[in-house]
Amino acid sequence: MRLLVLALLMPALFVAACRPGGESAPPAGEAPREEAPATPRTLYQDPAVAPEDLTEFASLALPAWRILASEQPTLVLLSQDPLLFLIPDSLRNQARELALRGSRQELSDHGAPDRPEPYLLPVQTLRAALDAGLFARVLWVLPVTEGPERLDVELFRQQLLYAGQVSEEEAATVEAQDNGFRLRIAGIPIDVAVPSALPEIDGPVVLHVDLSHFQNLYRNEVKTPVFELMRQALSDLYGRGWDVRAATHSLGQAEGRVTTDMRFLGHRLTRILADPAMLERPLPPLWQEQAEIIYLATFLEMDKVLEKAAHLAMRAPQDAPAHFELYRALRARRAGTEALAALARAVALDPGYAAEYLNLAALARGRELPEQELEMLEIAKGLDPANPFVGLRIAELQIELGAPEQARRHLDELSRLPWSPVYFPDVPELIESMKQNL
Repeated sequence: MRLLVLALLMPALFVAACRPGGESAPPAGEAPREEAPATPRTLYQDPAVAPEDLTEFASLALPAWRILASEQPTLVLLSQDPLLFLIPDSLRNQARELALRGSRQELSDHGAPDRPEPYLLPVQTLRAALDAGLFARVLWVLPVTEGPERLDVELFRQQLLYAGQVSEEEAATVEAQDNGFRLRIAGIPIDVAVPSALPEIDGPVVLHVDLSHFQNLYRNEVKTPVFELMRQALSDLYGRGWDVRAATHSLGQAEGRVTTDMRFLGHRLTRILADPAMLERPLPPLWQEQAEIIYLATFLEMDKVLEKAAHLAMRAPQDAPAHFELYRALRARRAGTEALAALARAVALDPGYAAEYLNLAALARGRELPEQELEMLEIAKGLDPANPFVGLRIAELQIELGAPEQARRHLDELSRLPWSPVYFPDVPELIESMKQNL
Protein backbone atom coordinates (compact mmCIF):
# COMPACT_ATOMS: atom_id res chain seq x y z
CA MET A 1 0.00 0.00 0.00
CA ARG A 2 1.34 3.38 -0.97
CA LEU A 3 0.13 6.64 0.51
CA LEU A 4 1.18 9.86 -1.11
CA VAL A 5 2.12 13.11 0.54
CA LEU A 6 -0.67 15.00 2.19
CA ALA A 7 0.46 18.62 2.09
CA LEU A 8 3.43 18.70 -0.26
CA LEU A 9 2.43 16.57 -3.22
CA MET A 10 -1.25 15.67 -3.29
CA PRO A 11 -3.70 17.83 -5.26
CA ALA A 12 -7.19 18.66 -4.05
CA LEU A 13 -8.69 15.52 -2.59
CA PHE A 14 -12.09 14.00 -3.16
CA VAL A 15 -14.03 14.25 0.08
CA ALA A 16 -17.65 13.89 1.13
CA ALA A 17 -19.49 15.90 3.73
CA CYS A 18 -19.01 14.02 6.99
CA ARG A 19 -16.44 14.06 9.74
CA PRO A 20 -14.37 11.02 10.57
CA GLY A 21 -14.57 9.48 13.97
CA GLY A 22 -18.32 9.36 14.37
CA GLU A 23 -19.61 12.90 13.83
CA SER A 24 -23.38 13.00 14.05
CA ALA A 25 -23.58 9.23 14.30
CA PRO A 26 -27.24 8.19 14.14
CA PRO A 27 -28.87 6.47 17.11
CA ALA A 28 -28.57 2.71 17.19
CA GLY A 29 -31.02 1.15 14.79
CA GLU A 30 -31.38 4.20 12.53
CA ALA A 31 -29.21 2.80 9.75
CA PRO A 32 -30.69 -0.19 7.89
CA ARG A 33 -29.65 -3.45 9.46
CA GLU A 34 -28.04 -6.17 7.40
CA GLU A 35 -30.15 -9.34 7.26
CA ALA A 36 -28.55 -12.73 6.75
CA PRO A 37 -29.46 -14.35 3.44
CA ALA A 38 -31.73 -17.38 3.57
CA THR A 39 -29.38 -19.32 1.29
CA PRO A 40 -25.82 -18.69 0.10
CA ARG A 41 -25.52 -16.79 -3.16
CA THR A 42 -22.42 -18.00 -4.98
CA LEU A 43 -23.15 -15.58 -7.82
CA TYR A 44 -21.47 -12.89 -5.75
CA GLN A 45 -18.28 -14.83 -5.13
CA ASP A 46 -16.43 -13.00 -7.87
CA PRO A 47 -12.72 -13.94 -7.76
CA ALA A 48 -10.99 -11.38 -5.56
CA VAL A 49 -8.01 -9.46 -6.90
CA ALA A 50 -4.94 -9.77 -4.68
CA PRO A 51 -3.34 -6.43 -3.69
CA GLU A 52 -0.06 -7.48 -5.30
CA ASP A 53 -1.85 -7.78 -8.64
CA LEU A 54 -2.75 -4.10 -8.54
CA THR A 55 -0.11 -1.80 -10.04
CA GLU A 56 -0.17 1.48 -8.17
CA PHE A 57 2.29 3.36 -10.38
CA ALA A 58 3.03 3.10 -14.09
CA SER A 59 6.73 2.74 -13.23
CA LEU A 60 5.97 -0.62 -11.60
CA ALA A 61 4.91 -1.95 -15.02
CA LEU A 62 8.47 -1.67 -16.35
CA PRO A 63 9.51 -5.25 -15.44
CA ALA A 64 6.65 -6.59 -17.58
CA TRP A 65 7.52 -4.24 -20.43
CA ARG A 66 11.17 -5.17 -20.58
CA ILE A 67 10.45 -8.88 -21.04
CA LEU A 68 9.47 -8.23 -24.67
CA ALA A 69 12.12 -5.61 -25.38
CA SER A 70 14.09 -7.91 -27.70
CA GLU A 71 11.04 -8.17 -29.97
CA GLN A 72 10.74 -4.36 -30.15
CA PRO A 73 6.97 -4.21 -29.66
CA THR A 74 4.58 -1.31 -30.04
CA LEU A 75 3.24 0.17 -26.82
CA VAL A 76 -0.45 1.06 -26.96
CA LEU A 77 -1.07 3.52 -24.13
CA LEU A 78 -4.42 4.55 -22.69
CA SER A 79 -3.77 7.39 -20.28
CA GLN A 80 -4.71 10.97 -19.55
CA ASP A 81 -1.14 11.97 -20.45
CA PRO A 82 1.65 10.14 -22.27
CA LEU A 83 3.94 9.61 -19.24
CA LEU A 84 6.66 11.56 -21.04
CA PHE A 85 7.56 14.21 -18.48
CA LEU A 86 11.16 15.31 -18.88
CA ILE A 87 13.70 13.61 -16.61
CA PRO A 88 16.37 15.90 -15.13
CA ASP A 89 19.74 15.29 -16.76
CA SER A 90 21.31 14.41 -13.40
CA LEU A 91 18.90 11.48 -13.01
CA ARG A 92 18.63 10.14 -16.56
CA ASN A 93 21.21 7.39 -16.03
CA GLN A 94 19.53 6.18 -12.84
CA ALA A 95 16.11 6.31 -14.48
CA ARG A 96 17.34 4.34 -17.48
CA GLU A 97 18.95 1.76 -15.20
CA LEU A 98 15.67 1.35 -13.34
CA ALA A 99 13.86 0.84 -16.63
CA LEU A 100 16.37 -1.75 -17.80
CA ARG A 101 17.13 -3.68 -14.63
CA GLY A 102 15.28 -2.28 -11.63
CA SER A 103 13.63 -4.87 -9.41
CA ARG A 104 10.11 -4.32 -8.12
CA GLN A 105 11.53 -3.28 -4.76
CA GLU A 106 13.97 -0.83 -6.36
CA LEU A 107 11.18 0.62 -8.46
CA SER A 108 9.00 0.89 -5.38
CA ASP A 109 11.78 2.76 -3.55
CA HIS A 110 13.06 4.95 -6.40
CA GLY A 111 10.28 4.97 -9.00
CA ALA A 112 7.51 6.59 -6.96
CA PRO A 113 6.79 10.12 -5.67
CA ASP A 114 5.97 9.07 -2.10
CA ARG A 115 9.50 8.08 -1.16
CA PRO A 116 12.36 10.45 -0.24
CA GLU A 117 14.74 9.53 -3.08
CA PRO A 118 12.97 9.05 -6.43
CA TYR A 119 15.04 8.68 -9.58
CA LEU A 120 12.03 8.18 -11.79
CA LEU A 121 8.51 9.52 -11.30
CA PRO A 122 5.55 7.56 -12.66
CA VAL A 123 4.71 10.36 -15.09
CA GLN A 124 8.20 9.86 -16.61
CA THR A 125 7.80 6.12 -17.12
CA LEU A 126 7.42 6.06 -20.88
CA ARG A 127 10.32 8.46 -21.38
CA ALA A 128 12.58 6.17 -19.35
CA ALA A 129 11.34 3.17 -21.33
CA LEU A 130 12.15 4.93 -24.60
CA ASP A 131 15.60 5.91 -23.33
CA ALA A 132 16.11 2.22 -22.52
CA GLY A 133 14.98 1.13 -25.99
CA LEU A 134 12.07 -1.01 -24.79
CA PHE A 135 9.73 -0.09 -27.67
CA ALA A 136 10.02 0.49 -31.40
CA ARG A 137 6.82 2.52 -31.61
CA VAL A 138 4.16 4.03 -29.34
CA LEU A 139 0.47 4.67 -29.91
CA TRP A 140 -1.08 7.00 -27.36
CA VAL A 141 -4.88 6.74 -27.48
CA LEU A 142 -6.31 10.08 -26.45
CA PRO A 143 -9.06 10.08 -23.79
CA VAL A 144 -11.53 11.99 -25.97
CA THR A 145 -14.78 11.30 -27.77
CA GLU A 146 -14.30 13.81 -30.57
CA GLY A 147 -13.14 12.89 -34.05
CA PRO A 148 -9.69 13.81 -35.41
CA GLU A 149 -11.10 16.81 -37.27
CA ARG A 150 -11.45 18.63 -33.92
CA LEU A 151 -7.75 18.37 -33.12
CA ASP A 152 -5.39 21.34 -33.45
CA VAL A 153 -1.73 20.51 -34.02
CA GLU A 154 -0.36 23.83 -32.76
CA LEU A 155 -2.48 23.71 -29.62
CA PHE A 156 -1.35 20.13 -28.99
CA ARG A 157 2.31 21.12 -29.41
CA GLN A 158 1.97 23.99 -26.96
CA GLN A 159 0.13 21.83 -24.42
CA LEU A 160 2.95 19.27 -24.44
CA LEU A 161 5.55 22.01 -24.01
CA TYR A 162 3.65 23.80 -21.25
CA ALA A 163 3.12 20.57 -19.33
CA GLY A 164 6.81 19.64 -19.50
CA GLN A 165 6.14 16.52 -21.57
CA VAL A 166 8.56 17.43 -24.37
CA SER A 167 11.60 19.57 -25.02
CA GLU A 168 11.68 22.36 -27.61
CA GLU A 169 13.46 20.05 -30.04
CA GLU A 170 10.90 17.29 -29.52
CA ALA A 171 8.01 19.72 -29.88
CA ALA A 172 9.37 20.71 -33.28
CA THR A 173 8.80 17.14 -34.49
CA VAL A 174 5.03 17.26 -33.81
CA GLU A 175 3.07 17.02 -37.04
CA ALA A 176 -0.55 16.49 -37.95
CA GLN A 177 -1.86 13.19 -39.31
CA ASP A 178 -5.29 12.17 -40.56
CA ASN A 179 -6.12 10.49 -37.24
CA GLY A 180 -4.18 12.74 -34.86
CA PHE A 181 -0.52 13.60 -34.50
CA ARG A 182 2.96 12.15 -34.65
CA LEU A 183 6.15 13.14 -32.85
CA ARG A 184 9.50 11.56 -32.07
CA ILE A 185 11.16 10.95 -28.72
CA ALA A 186 14.67 9.46 -28.69
CA GLY A 187 14.17 8.80 -32.41
CA ILE A 188 11.11 6.62 -31.74
CA PRO A 189 7.82 7.50 -33.47
CA ILE A 190 4.87 8.25 -31.21
CA ASP A 191 1.47 8.26 -32.86
CA VAL A 192 -1.31 10.11 -31.08
CA ALA A 193 -4.82 9.13 -32.18
CA VAL A 194 -8.44 9.39 -31.15
CA PRO A 195 -10.23 6.09 -30.34
CA SER A 196 -12.40 6.28 -33.45
CA ALA A 197 -9.44 6.46 -35.84
CA LEU A 198 -6.70 4.13 -34.64
CA PRO A 199 -3.92 3.11 -37.06
CA GLU A 200 -3.00 -0.43 -38.03
CA ILE A 201 -0.26 -2.11 -36.01
CA ASP A 202 1.90 -4.98 -37.22
CA GLY A 203 3.97 -7.09 -34.86
CA PRO A 204 3.78 -7.61 -31.11
CA VAL A 205 1.86 -5.16 -28.93
CA VAL A 206 2.11 -4.24 -25.25
CA LEU A 207 -1.08 -2.65 -23.92
CA HIS A 208 -0.92 -0.36 -20.90
CA VAL A 209 -4.03 1.17 -19.35
CA ASP A 210 -3.83 3.91 -16.74
CA LEU A 211 -7.11 4.55 -14.92
CA SER A 212 -6.72 8.26 -15.62
CA HIS A 213 -7.89 7.49 -19.17
CA PHE A 214 -11.33 6.55 -17.85
CA GLN A 215 -11.31 9.22 -15.14
CA ASN A 216 -10.89 11.81 -17.89
CA LEU A 217 -13.83 10.42 -19.90
CA TYR A 218 -16.21 9.69 -17.03
CA ARG A 219 -19.00 12.12 -16.28
CA ASN A 220 -21.66 10.20 -14.37
CA GLU A 221 -23.60 6.96 -14.55
CA VAL A 222 -26.25 8.55 -16.76
CA LYS A 223 -24.03 10.06 -19.45
CA THR A 224 -21.09 7.65 -19.28
CA PRO A 225 -21.81 4.45 -17.29
CA VAL A 226 -18.36 3.52 -16.08
CA PHE A 227 -18.44 -0.21 -16.79
CA GLU A 228 -19.77 0.36 -20.29
CA LEU A 229 -17.13 3.05 -20.79
CA MET A 230 -14.37 0.61 -19.91
CA ARG A 231 -15.91 -2.27 -21.85
CA GLN A 232 -16.30 -0.21 -25.01
CA ALA A 233 -12.77 1.18 -24.90
CA LEU A 234 -11.15 -2.22 -24.39
CA SER A 235 -13.47 -4.06 -26.78
CA ASP A 236 -12.52 -1.63 -29.54
CA LEU A 237 -8.83 -2.35 -28.93
CA TYR A 238 -9.02 -6.12 -28.60
CA GLY A 239 -11.41 -6.27 -31.54
CA ARG A 240 -8.74 -4.96 -33.89
CA GLY A 241 -6.91 -8.28 -33.86
CA TRP A 242 -3.61 -6.89 -32.62
CA ASP A 243 -1.00 -9.33 -31.38
CA VAL A 244 -1.24 -8.28 -27.72
CA ARG A 245 1.59 -10.10 -25.94
CA ALA A 246 1.32 -8.32 -22.59
CA ALA A 247 -1.27 -6.13 -20.89
CA THR A 248 -0.44 -3.97 -17.88
CA HIS A 249 -2.24 -1.29 -15.95
CA SER A 250 -1.68 1.40 -13.34
CA LEU A 251 -4.11 2.93 -10.91
CA GLY A 252 -2.73 6.47 -10.71
CA GLN A 253 -4.63 7.03 -7.47
CA ALA A 254 -1.61 7.49 -5.20
CA GLU A 255 -0.43 10.30 -7.49
CA GLY A 256 -3.73 12.14 -7.31
CA ARG A 257 -4.51 11.35 -10.97
CA VAL A 258 -7.50 9.18 -10.05
CA THR A 259 -9.91 9.65 -7.16
CA THR A 260 -10.18 6.97 -4.49
CA ASP A 261 -13.78 6.23 -5.39
CA MET A 262 -12.59 5.12 -8.85
CA ARG A 263 -10.09 2.63 -7.45
CA PHE A 264 -12.58 -0.20 -7.83
CA LEU A 265 -12.10 0.08 -11.59
CA GLY A 266 -8.52 -1.11 -11.10
CA HIS A 267 -9.83 -4.30 -9.50
CA ARG A 268 -12.20 -4.90 -12.41
CA LEU A 269 -9.61 -3.93 -15.04
CA THR A 270 -7.12 -6.41 -13.57
CA ARG A 271 -9.63 -9.20 -14.12
CA ILE A 272 -10.37 -8.15 -17.70
CA LEU A 273 -6.73 -7.83 -18.75
CA ALA A 274 -6.10 -11.33 -17.40
CA ASP A 275 -9.16 -12.67 -19.27
CA PRO A 276 -10.17 -10.41 -22.21
CA ALA A 277 -12.99 -12.84 -23.07
CA MET A 278 -14.88 -11.20 -20.19
CA LEU A 279 -15.53 -8.31 -22.57
CA GLU A 280 -17.86 -10.58 -24.56
CA ARG A 281 -19.81 -11.81 -21.53
CA PRO A 282 -22.40 -10.05 -19.35
CA LEU A 283 -21.11 -8.18 -16.32
CA PRO A 284 -20.57 -10.43 -13.29
CA PRO A 285 -23.46 -9.99 -10.81
CA LEU A 286 -21.19 -8.28 -8.30
CA TRP A 287 -20.14 -5.69 -10.88
CA GLN A 288 -23.72 -5.18 -12.02
CA GLU A 289 -24.92 -4.53 -8.49
CA GLN A 290 -22.07 -2.10 -7.90
CA ALA A 291 -23.06 -0.28 -11.10
CA GLU A 292 -26.61 0.02 -9.72
CA ILE A 293 -25.26 1.51 -6.49
CA ILE A 294 -23.25 4.12 -8.39
CA TYR A 295 -26.28 4.89 -10.56
CA LEU A 296 -28.55 5.40 -7.55
CA ALA A 297 -25.94 7.64 -5.91
CA THR A 298 -26.04 9.86 -8.98
CA PHE A 299 -29.66 10.65 -8.12
CA LEU A 300 -28.92 10.93 -4.39
CA GLU A 301 -31.09 7.93 -3.56
CA MET A 302 -28.96 7.43 -0.47
CA ASP A 303 -31.31 5.17 1.49
CA LYS A 304 -31.40 2.71 -1.41
CA VAL A 305 -27.66 3.12 -1.89
CA LEU A 306 -26.99 2.18 1.74
CA GLU A 307 -29.34 -0.79 1.58
CA LYS A 308 -27.73 -2.14 -1.60
CA ALA A 309 -24.19 -1.41 -0.41
CA ALA A 310 -24.77 -3.30 2.84
CA HIS A 311 -26.19 -6.20 0.86
CA LEU A 312 -23.23 -6.20 -1.53
CA ALA A 313 -20.62 -6.11 1.23
CA MET A 314 -22.33 -9.02 2.96
CA ARG A 315 -22.62 -11.07 -0.24
CA ALA A 316 -19.04 -10.38 -1.35
CA PRO A 317 -17.03 -10.30 1.90
CA GLN A 318 -13.66 -10.66 0.12
CA ASP A 319 -14.22 -7.81 -2.34
CA ALA A 320 -12.53 -4.60 -1.17
CA PRO A 321 -14.52 -2.29 -3.48
CA ALA A 322 -17.78 -3.64 -2.04
CA HIS A 323 -16.73 -2.61 1.46
CA PHE A 324 -15.59 0.77 0.18
CA GLU A 325 -19.00 1.34 -1.39
CA LEU A 326 -20.54 0.60 2.01
CA TYR A 327 -18.10 3.04 3.62
CA ARG A 328 -19.16 5.78 1.19
CA ALA A 329 -22.84 5.08 1.74
CA LEU A 330 -22.43 5.22 5.52
CA ARG A 331 -20.50 8.49 5.26
CA ALA A 332 -23.34 9.98 3.25
CA ARG A 333 -25.58 9.11 6.20
CA ARG A 334 -23.02 10.64 8.59
CA ALA A 335 -22.66 7.31 10.36
CA GLY A 336 -19.02 8.02 11.10
CA THR A 337 -18.17 5.08 13.36
CA GLU A 338 -19.79 2.49 11.09
CA ALA A 339 -18.21 4.13 8.04
CA LEU A 340 -14.72 3.86 9.50
CA ALA A 341 -15.32 0.20 10.32
CA ALA A 342 -16.31 -0.46 6.69
CA LEU A 343 -13.25 1.44 5.50
CA ALA A 344 -11.03 -0.67 7.74
CA ARG A 345 -12.49 -3.83 6.17
CA ALA A 346 -11.77 -2.46 2.68
CA VAL A 347 -8.19 -1.58 3.69
CA ALA A 348 -7.62 -5.06 5.14
CA LEU A 349 -8.43 -6.52 1.72
CA ASP A 350 -6.71 -3.82 -0.36
CA PRO A 351 -4.25 -1.60 1.54
CA GLY A 352 -4.40 0.95 -1.27
CA TYR A 353 -7.74 2.11 0.08
CA ALA A 354 -5.84 3.49 3.07
CA ALA A 355 -5.28 6.61 0.98
CA GLU A 356 -8.80 7.51 2.09
CA TYR A 357 -7.43 8.26 5.55
CA LEU A 358 -5.49 11.11 3.94
CA ASN A 359 -8.73 12.39 2.44
CA LEU A 360 -10.28 12.33 5.89
CA ALA A 361 -7.24 14.06 7.34
CA ALA A 362 -7.51 16.78 4.70
CA LEU A 363 -11.20 17.19 5.53
CA ALA A 364 -10.42 17.55 9.22
CA ARG A 365 -7.69 20.05 8.43
CA GLY A 366 -10.09 22.16 6.39
CA ARG A 367 -12.47 22.18 9.35
CA GLU A 368 -9.66 23.09 11.76
CA LEU A 369 -9.92 19.84 13.71
CA PRO A 370 -6.25 19.04 14.36
CA GLU A 371 -6.89 16.15 16.76
CA GLN A 372 -9.03 14.35 14.19
CA GLU A 373 -6.52 15.10 11.46
CA LEU A 374 -3.74 13.64 13.61
CA GLU A 375 -5.80 10.53 14.31
CA MET A 376 -6.30 9.86 10.59
CA LEU A 377 -2.64 10.57 9.78
CA GLU A 378 -1.40 8.20 12.45
CA ILE A 379 -3.55 5.43 10.99
CA ALA A 380 -2.14 6.21 7.56
CA LYS A 381 1.44 6.20 8.83
CA GLY A 382 0.91 2.88 10.57
CA LEU A 383 -0.19 1.37 7.26
CA ASP A 384 2.66 2.87 5.23
CA PRO A 385 5.51 3.78 7.58
CA ALA A 386 7.95 4.29 4.69
CA ASN A 387 6.04 7.34 3.43
CA PRO A 388 7.94 10.26 5.01
CA PHE A 389 5.49 12.98 4.06
CA VAL A 390 2.78 11.71 6.37
CA GLY A 391 5.28 11.75 9.23
CA LEU A 392 6.28 15.30 8.35
CA ARG A 393 2.71 16.52 8.66
CA ILE A 394 2.28 14.56 11.90
CA ALA A 395 5.31 16.34 13.37
CA GLU A 396 3.88 19.69 12.33
CA LEU A 397 0.58 18.87 14.01
CA GLN A 398 2.30 17.65 17.17
CA ILE A 399 4.08 20.99 17.41
CA GLU A 400 0.75 22.80 17.02
CA LEU A 401 -0.82 20.60 19.69
CA GLY A 402 1.98 21.16 22.20
CA ALA A 403 3.74 17.80 21.97
CA PRO A 404 7.32 18.84 21.06
CA GLU A 405 9.04 15.67 22.25
CA GLN A 406 6.87 13.48 20.04
CA ALA A 407 7.49 15.85 17.15
CA ARG A 408 11.24 15.70 17.72
CA ARG A 409 11.26 11.91 17.43
CA HIS A 410 9.56 12.12 14.06
CA LEU A 411 11.84 14.90 12.88
CA ASP A 412 14.99 13.04 13.95
CA GLU A 413 13.88 10.05 11.87
CA LEU A 414 13.04 12.24 8.90
CA SER A 415 16.35 14.09 9.02
CA ARG A 416 18.24 10.81 8.50
CA LEU A 417 16.47 10.01 5.21
CA PRO A 418 18.25 10.43 1.83
CA TRP A 419 16.15 13.32 0.53
CA SER A 420 16.47 13.87 -3.20
CA PRO A 421 18.36 17.10 -3.95
CA VAL A 422 16.46 17.24 -7.26
CA TYR A 423 12.85 16.75 -6.16
CA PHE A 424 12.95 17.66 -2.45
CA PRO A 425 15.88 20.06 -2.03
CA ASP A 426 14.16 22.18 0.61
CA VAL A 427 12.88 19.40 2.87
CA PRO A 428 16.09 18.89 4.96
CA GLU A 429 16.22 22.62 5.70
CA LEU A 430 12.52 22.59 6.61
CA ILE A 431 13.08 19.71 9.03
CA GLU A 432 16.00 21.45 10.70
CA SER A 433 14.02 24.66 10.99
CA MET A 434 11.17 22.79 12.67
CA LYS A 435 13.61 21.16 15.12
CA GLN A 436 15.18 24.48 16.03
CA ASN A 437 11.77 25.97 16.79
CA LEU A 438 10.72 23.24 19.22
